[in-house]
Amino acid sequence: MQNKAYGLAKSYYKRASQISLVAGNAHNQLAVIALYQSNILATLYHYYRSLLAKQPFGGVKENLEALLSKAYRTDRSPTKEETGKESRKFLASFIRSQAALYLEP
Repeated sequence: MQNKAYGLAKSYYKRASQISLVAGNAHNQLAVIALYQSNILATLYHYYRSLLAKQPFGGVKENLEALLSKAYRTDRSPTKEETGKESRKFLASFIRSQAALYLEP
């Protein structure tokens, strides 16, 4: 039931992002949904889209920094046994590199 509800919300927010190309609100909401679904790469993508919009969502910078700070503090990649897939290992490394690029001066 929860995934169905997220699917409906995602479709509305995707449509909103297509209607209002300058506002970042819809992408921030899509990031929140992706975070609830544990899709960190999609979360990162939508936070960036929201931040770079002509009218960014008000709290997106803090949201992005919280996500990246958590990734940056992680001192190791998950092992193959923990994740079951090499692609997840790569994804964790990619997100940590994004955190380093964004958070370090």
